[in-house]
Amino acid sequence: MTTSSAEVGSIRAVLFSGGRGSRALARELLVHPDVDLTLAVNGYDDGKSTGEVRRFLGDALGPSDFRKNAATVAEALESCDPALIALLDARLPDDVSGTHAIACIEALARGEAAAALPALDAPADALPREAREALVQFRAEMERTGKGFAFGDCAIGNLVFAGCFLAQARDFNRTVDAYGALLGVPVGLIENVTDGGNAYLVARNRGGELLASEEDLVDAQRRNVVEEIWLVDEPVAHLDEIPAKQSQLRANARLLAKIDAADLILYAPGTQHSSLLPSYLTEGLADAIAGNVRALKVLVTNIERDVEIPEASALDLTEKALFHLRNKGTLEIPAPCLISHSLLNDAEARDREAPYVPIGRLQSVEDPRLVRIADYEHATEGGHDASKVLLPFIESLAGRNAPRIAALLYGADSDDKLVQSSLEAHRAGLHGVDLWARWPEERPSVKNLPAEVVPRDVEQIEASQGRSLERILREDYDYVILFDSSGMYRGEDIVNVAGLLRAGTVDAAWGSRRLSASDIRASYQLRYRKALAAGAASWVGSHLLSLAYLAFHGRYVTDVLSGVRGFRVEHLPDDFEAEAPARLNQLLLSRILARDGLYFETPVRFFSMSPDHARRTTVGEGLQTLGAVLGDRFRSR
Repeated sequence: MTTSSAEVGSIRAVLFSGGRGSRALARELLVHPDVDLTLAVNGYDDGKSTGEVRRFLGDALGPSDFRKNAATVAEALESCDPALIALLDARLPDDVSGTHAIACIEALARGEAAAALPALDAPADALPREAREALVQFRAEMERTGKGFAFGDCAIGNLVFAGCFLAQARDFNRTVDAYGALLGVPVGLIENVTDGGNAYLVARNRGGELLASEEDLVDAQRRNVVEEIWLVDEPVAHLDEIPAKQSQLRANARLLAKIDAADLILYAPGTQHSSLLPSYLTEGLADAIAGNVRALKVLVTNIERDVEIPEASALDLTEKALFHLRNKGTLEIPAPCLISHSLLNDAEARDREAPYVPIGRLQSVEDPRLVRIADYEHATEGGHDASKVLLPFIESLAGRNAPRIAALLYGADSDDKLVQSSLEAHRAGLHGVDLWARWPEERPSVKNLPAEVVPRDVEQIEASQGRSLERILREDYDYVILFDSSGMYRGEDIVNVAGLLRAGTVDAAWGSRRLSASDIRASYQLRYRKALAAGAASWVGSHLLSLAYLAFHGRYVTDVLSGVRGFRVEHLPDDFEAEAPARLNQLLLSRILARDGLYFETPVRFFSMSPDHARRTTVGEGLQTLGAVLGDRFRSR
């Protein structure tokens, strides 16, 4: 069963990433104190020195994106000497000879970084022992196999990664851990999407031509419009070879466990057809994502056009992601189970000309709740502004956007009644609500109770803070619930009303006794069984008050005199008195309805009580309330 890490103080996030395209998002997540991040990366890159490493090893995925992400993590966490990151990212010259390159590798393996790459000005001991041993492994493999290696423009980190692969008995996923450890990256922070098996990325362009490698697919000179991609066990020369050689790569079990526990799953922007979409084709991945029903699943679409999406809109990118997550349409999984939010950049918010990705035809959006449109571009640096993209989701998961709610318990003539209301609320799962009360006694009976069960003493806190309760509610809370604790209402309805307020979208949640039909019937039978005329008057009077609101505000309020109601503090009348619900309710309802506030009624359970034990609204007060409704309406006009 999926659990939310927000409950234990950490938001677990999984970011599907390419190489450096999602660097801004990764850095924001890495340094945020509430986030525990996992980067999910694939290894189908085969360009330049990465392709040469793959050719040399024969059975390894590409190291480059893992190397780049390790550098990003190490920089953000400051987990190693910056000189080490610079050295691993350094490249041998384009025209380097094999002899010179081997001499550099051997010097680096001896710990002579300055001699090997003098232009880099690296400390002599920049490479740790494990990295030097990896280079020794790589050099030994060259001698053992007799294979040549094209060292031109090769990143030193790619050679170290290749040596780690050999040292880890050719286990790719263990190699990812080992390489990250060289830079102080915690094991598991960077995960390969698959179980580590080797595969190659191929595609078909709009002209029906085979793109036989990832390097061909992202070739800026060709500007391919990619029609379809595949993963194959070995390189192919013709499109008709693909069906027989398609790979079925299983998902990394360690990554699946993290997806199951995630609170936030992010699909980063980047090179779609090489860095991102192939990851989504991994067997078992979509089922794991869909199985976590509690996580937010956010797709961040590209801001600017890329060479392999020259004609795509942001909505097209969303559809492409869904198509590949559904294993090219073969999995019947509802879209919200895979992507709960698609973030589309509003390019029209910028005046400067740039090759922006257009939003696309919004008329085609089936469910607008799945789409967010805003200016997500960084004001000065270009690219995504990570705080704009991420913080709303992080703060929501951390509960920082949750409204602050206070519940004032009033009307009790004994400590026991206040404690009973509080206990009932806590048994119903009360959380995120501060209970307040004006205690009728000195409270000796509650001194041994847990502090969270005892409502805050209004008078004590008013005296200690020098603020009135009204001011405390206005300054410290977003909503207040007024709850009659005389014994007529059940404390669990505090939780019921608070649940309706917690979304922060309503102006009031009003408890209605009349919606609890059996309770209202039992109440009339008990209270008026010997006074039918009084019962009839009470019944007619309550409906007249409801009809007055329908006539003057256009909304029928079933229980105008309820003793359980929650509302925004901005509607709180000046110098309110919670002990006078008839007049207070009228003031609240008139304010909320006159401002067209979003108002919700919910059933509340109650017990009929004698006027000797609970304050009742008299006929006179009812008539005054009806007159006040009419007067307030005419004054507002």
